[in-house]
Amino acid sequence: REHIIALVHLDPKGRFELLNNRIRARYGHSVKAEIKYEEDRSVKILYHGTTERRARSILKTGIKPIKRKKVHLTSSLEEAWQNAKRWKEKPAVVVVDADALRRRGIKVLKAGKYVYVVERVPSQCIKNVIWNETKEKTLS
Repeated sequence: REHIIALVHLDPKGRFELLNNRIRARYGHSVKAEIKYEEDRSVKILYHGTTERRARSILKTGIKPIKRKKVHLTSSLEEAWQNAKRWKEKPAVVVVDADALRRRGIKVLKAGKYVYVVERVPSQCIKNVIWNETKEKTLS
């Protein structure tokens, strides 16, 4: 029991929480889960780690949840690069304008220390794509 409580409190990403004496994940669900997230109205820029190939598609169609219930974004550029590098293809990071999401009626919900979830990210809310860690390409 002490190890589980330590896991919740020491997890740097805030992935877990204790509720009614039980542990559960706060995000990353592929099945319906009743989790109440706090709406965030202050974060301005969010990131989505992906591959170059997927980033080109995302520029046209936006970001959809695919196998999850919500789209996962991060406020940490470093975390986004770590996520992007999980794939075997060349990594890229999509930069999302959180205020543009809100203007479209899409709630930005805080799910963890650096993790935010949204229903979707329309392509119009994408600010730019960073194609490698040292070079940023701004969209016109």
